[in-house]
Amino acid sequence: MLSLITHVATDFQTELSLIENYEQFFGYSMNRELLTEAVLLHDLTKPWILQ
Repeated sequence: MLSLITHVATDFQTELSLIENYEQFFGYSMNRELLTEAVLLHDLTKPWILQ
């Protein structure tokens, strides 16, 4: 279970970096809620897959 928590935390950190980089380099504001939902959906089935 700890590795799943670490995986999700890493995904969220990557999401924040992606948002910051797009805003800094391209001047593009990303939808933070949509990206957070995408990260959560990406990891939704991990507990069953990793059994």
